[in-house]
Amino acid sequence: MHQERLLLPQALVEKALEECQPLRSISGRDGLVRTIGAGELHWHNLGGAREVYEPLQGKLRPATVQDVIDSARLLDALDQATIITPFFTPTDVPGVLMSLAMYRHICPIRSNQSMVLGCNPHLRWNTSLKWPV
Repeated sequence: MHQERLLLPQALVEKALEECQPLRSISGRDGLVRTIGAGELHWHNLGGAREVYEPLQGKLRPATVQDVIDSARLLDALDQATIITPFFTPTDVPGVLMSLAMYRHICPIRSNQSMVLGCNPHLRWNTSLKWPV
């Protein structure tokens, strides 16, 4: 400990790094496999923002379901976005339905290029009810 910080010995860190597997594969529920460490760039967005910054007005506004949809479409269009999570937490749905609303709108958007955490590709969406069946 040094000034309330835990310091790890350099030799310990280097030994741990040497023991790391150089490649790690992750797969989505639909069988899409991505290998981390193979020289390709992989990333995913952070999520949960409850406000959106409007640059023309210079103000924040509450995030909506439409923001969830628009950001998912944008992220899905980016070649290197390997995994997509809901970028915004919509404030225009009741709290008990918030998680369901976020995934309900991003799961159907995804292409074969990206994986959406928590989505089952075989899930059918009842368009008249707007919720999964």
